[in-house]
Amino acid sequence: MRISWRYAATTSSSSAASSKGSLAARGPALHRYCRQYFDENGRRPTAVQAWQAGYNPRSQQALGWFGALDQLELLTDHELAAARQFGEFLRAIEREPITKSYKLVTLQAVVELGGLIAGVSVPDLAIRAREIMRGDPRLATDVEGHLTDPDSEWEKYWREWPIAAWTGSLRGAEGSGLFRIQDDRFVPAIESVQDAALADLVAELVDYRLCRYLDGKAKREAEWRLRVGQTNGRPLIWLERPRNPGLPEGEADLRIGDRQFRAVFAKIAINVVRNVDGGPNQLPDILRGWFGEYAGAPGTQQMVLIREESGVLVMQPVIEDQGRPGEVLS
Repeated sequence: MRISWRYAATTSSSSAASSKGSLAARGPALHRYCRQYFDENGRRPTAVQAWQAGYNPRSQQALGWFGALDQLELLTDHELAAARQFGEFLRAIEREPITKSYKLVTLQAVVELGGLIAGVSVPDLAIRAREIMRGDPRLATDVEGHLTDPDSEWEKYWREWPIAAWTGSLRGAEGSGLFRIQDDRFVPAIESVQDAALADLVAELVDYRLCRYLDGKAKREAEWRLRVGQTNGRPLIWLERPRNPGLPEGEADLRIGDRQFRAVFAKIAINVVRNVDGGPNQLPDILRGWFGEYAGAPGTQQMVLIREESGVLVMQPVIEDQGRPGEVLS
């Protein structure tokens, strides 16, 4: 199985890049692009081709990329069967929060080793993943300091981070992830897979998500200071994306203090933060706990700091005092 993200992530033309800012990126425009591409080329575009043409496959979150193509009747018979049988699995891969590349690299290794059908041994998976990481310096920086580990230490590291993330154990919910460990094999947590078409669809999503990740990484800042505001009396966090490139889109894991949450990075704001296992929105209480009952009210100037620490997004409040640099509260 060939995954072409290295090529895709580095060969977008200047015209394609300039079109991203001018072309509509929402569903209907994406649909028109897909139909036009099919009419001109006799086949549908891949997700990464749509992304590089200036469209956003993630605008189809309800349906998923392949659900949208199904609706447009652009999938082949084999793709259609796999997309319908494993639609939930594919949509989960599209939505999986990504702050480092190693979860995607793990998927790439699984596809290359045929692991979607019979699983793949964890030692073999770790070896192939390290080969992939070593092959691209942009990926290597995500595991800096570990690529030269002895094989046993590297395998331990890979088990403790991306493998644990995919199985759910990293967030204390073993067995809730898209994969599980069975007889020391990394196995998809879905019904038996016989059709190779699923591997093609997963490879396409990995291709797209790695390309998008690397595009964002090239311009990502290490941290973002974001303003607290209100809508209808409820505090939220304005993202101001043009001034803060590299912020996640959609759901992302977020650590606040010693607790792990899942935040929704919407188009213009973070307005929902929940426990990783669901439940009510806790963001208003978090912000009021930091800034008082008038958190985000008009006339206030309150900020939070979000930064990456060892691949994890961490959020803390900031004090702005008479123009002096903000102090991060511990």
